[in-house]
Amino acid sequence: SIAKSLYGLYKYKSKGKYFDIAEDFTEYEGEISTAYYFFEKLSSEQIGSMALEKLNEYYQIDNENKYFLKLIKDVVYELVSETEVGFSNYYKLTKENDSINKEEAVNNIQEPLSKYEKLRQIQKKQLKQVTSENDLDQLFYHEYLISSKNFSQIETWFTEATDKIQEDDKRKKLFENMTNSKKRKALRKKARKDKKNIYAAANISTNKIVFVDPDYFVIDERKGQKLENAEKKKYNFYKQVEMVAQKAEVDYEILSPKVFETTDVDKYNDLATINDWVSEKIKHIEINDNWNFVASETEYLTILKEKYNTSTFVYTGVLQYKEKRADFWTMVDAIQIPPYAIYLMIKSRHSTHYYTLWCDINEGELKLENIISLKNKSTEGIINSLMYDMLIKIKK
Repeated sequence: SIAKSLYGLYKYKSKGKYFDIAEDFTEYEGEISTAYYFFEKLSSEQIGSMALEKLNEYYQIDNENKYFLKLIKDVVYELVSETEVGFSNYYKLTKENDSINKEEAVNNIQEPLSKYEKLRQIQKKQLKQVTSENDLDQLFYHEYLISSKNFSQIETWFTEATDKIQEDDKRKKLFENMTNSKKRKALRKKARKDKKNIYAAANISTNKIVFVDPDYFVIDERKGQKLENAEKKKYNFYKQVEMVAQKAEVDYEILSPKVFETTDVDKYNDLATINDWVSEKIKHIEINDNWNFVASETEYLTILKEKYNTSTFVYTGVLQYKEKRADFWTMVDAIQIPPYAIYLMIKSRHSTHYYTLWCDINEGELKLENIISLKNKSTEGIINSLMYDMLIKIKK
């Protein structure tokens, strides 16, 4: 939709990444060139204001739509935090000039002026009342929301954003006022607390999990970083997921083509939806680690939550890595060292990496990425233990 497109344009423009999604207008002709030129010349604040107006328009039609509300609050937060645009930028001149009803103001101007000329006259009249450059900015901002009927709601969103920013600043200042020694101690204490239960720290607690396409990889460095065929190990891993979830008494489902029936067309679509959403989230994290971007697929996650009766979707898998043995000349050089040391050098070394990526589709967030690395060969007992410990900690 137009609202979602404006949201995306604003987010990229505000991060200086506009040309990642748009083209140079000089390379095109016609309406597309005009559109590229228009958005290139607008500031991020102006595009953000347009996005807010259009999102608010849709929200007034469907005020139960949590997706549009999430987009609105994100735009408002970024307008306040990044560009210091507040509610007064939209409301001040509207109130002073008594021009909330634009159509009424237009009709009061005598013919034969065109509607465009009438609007120009209204704007000239408003410009006479502008007393500073700041007021001039406010004039252009308030034009975008002049038709809104829920100004009190918009004001609430700006107030909430301002309060949240102030709370964030207070938390930052707690550390700023500390000496370096006290700051290090406080950070170590927090790290120890979070490490005890990373899932509680990430606010992960649920009675049901959807495992998304669990996977098992085996890489053999001895064969030149070769990815081995691990279909049998992958099949066994699926059985482990089922067994451990049952032992931990956690309700679960597996969303994967490996377990789909020929009639599970809807589940294939569900898998594509969650994969597209995660891919988009990761893409924006790669652009900017601190970038909060509401992915476009978020709109469809509500259906998944209702269908599977949970908001917790988890990507999980195992990577087994076989390292290269020491070569012949290395062993010759080691001839003077104890026999057991030589054995350790010629023995194949293994490492196991068990990963999980926790997704909360209700909040539309990647809650936690966790990788547990062990210098051991992957065994069924090790994986079962890691998985069981994880499920016990997240169970409500």
